[in-house]
Amino acid sequence: MTVISNADRVLLSLNGREIAGLPVDPFAMATAMVNYEPGRLTATAYRGGELLTHASIETTGAPYRLRLTPDRLMIDGDGLDAMPVTVELLDVAGRAIPTADTAVSFSIKGGSVTGMGNGDPNSHEPDQSGSNGARRRLFNGRAQVIVTADGETRALMLGAHADDIRPAELRLRVRTVLSRPQVALQENVQCLTEWRTSPPSVERPDIHESVIRGDMNSWGWLKPGATLAPYGGGRFYRFQTRFTPRAAIQREGGRLVFGRLAGRAEIWLDGALMLRKESPAIERVALPLPPKPGPRVITVLFDAPLDSPPYGIAGIVKVGLAS
Repeated sequence: MTVISNADRVLLSLNGREIAGLPVDPFAMATAMVNYEPGRLTATAYRGGELLTHASIETTGAPYRLRLTPDRLMIDGDGLDAMPVTVELLDVAGRAIPTADTAVSFSIKGGSVTGMGNGDPNSHEPDQSGSNGARRRLFNGRAQVIVTADGETRALMLGAHADDIRPAELRLRVRTVLSRPQVALQENVQCLTEWRTSPPSVERPDIHESVIRGDMNSWGWLKPGATLAPYGGGRFYRFQTRFTPRAAIQREGGRLVFGRLAGRAEIWLDGALMLRKESPAIERVALPLPPKPGPRVITVLFDAPLDSPPYGIAGIVKVGLAS
């Protein structure tokens, strides 16, 4: 057997008689071979010859009753507060039986059993209630059940039952609580915030021309929602962004939405014309984004001659699922 201690020396006694005096190694602890004998085994710890503390274990008797020990005596009634409850099998003297592997079933009122466990790495029992209800076998004398309260009653009642064993019942007080702080659900969208802008052109440019990687000079930068652009000395202006849609969009397709698009414009996707906006007014524009793996290129070509009102991307541009 091994005694774990931070003392200098441990004295072992079996049924009142001394059987070993052991030095305590800080790493290996104190180890001794002890012949089995029913009764009480006591370890007494000393440091510098001074008595520090002692601990005992006893041979247990036949299984008699179950015991439920909660983590605390009150549970929040919001269905979110999960409390672990320890399950043990005791003998008639109230001693926990460390070798018990009894199957225990659970009943509950005012809440639900959300999980069970016993620490056995070889166990194939379900961790949640199944067709046979909430049931778990003890391992090394213990198991644990996790409960939540539904808040409709003032108390949660948990029962533990085993064949030919006195059952146990636990009453937990249920506390009424306000709603827990939560982060509001966010729309599952991808915002396209980084755009490049070409120099103005008097002639209609080649729409298939893209920003050359590493180009830091000829194309400018833009974020949607910026101040609308006035006449810039040309007629045609290209705004372009390159992005990789999320996996679901690549697989299923989605929707491309311009929250506020100002001016006459054409919207091109991967070199194909998707939409022609004829009105110079600020409008919301939405169009389908077909499924396709890999990155995509969106180009917006504005037609803004000298007498045109300001043009540009005046709001958020986002990509989301079609539904």
